[in-house]
Amino acid sequence: KSVSSTIHVSNSIDGPWVPLQPNTLGKCINPAPFQHPTNGTIFVICNHNELKRSNSISGPWVSVVTIPYADSDGPRGNYEDPFLWIDHRGAFHVLYHAYNLAENGEDCTHSTVSAHGFSL
Repeated sequence: KSVSSTIHVSNSIDGPWVPLQPNTLGKCINPAPFQHPTNGTIFVICNHNELKRSNSISGPWVSVVTIPYADSDGPRGNYEDPFLWIDHRGAFHVLYHAYNLAENGEDCTHSTVSAHGFSL
């Protein structure tokens, strides 16, 4: 079974929050949106490693890059719950909860707990 989710929207910070319809993100697990502070472009991390962008929360979405963390020198394991931002120089950053069950065999108690990806 394919798992997917979408961005939720509301007219108020207090809700109610409802799924964005139609879901123009396609298969996007655990989307992490970010709005550029100066030009308003909306960026979203999908599936923990795909950066997409749009001029509107409703899409259409364009794939920008796939973040190659699995092939990098970063920690091996599972990456989830991305948090995306752009620093004062315009470089992109993503923080992840990262864990590797192989380090302990059963749980991530003594595992790596985070990873940081960034653009130059």
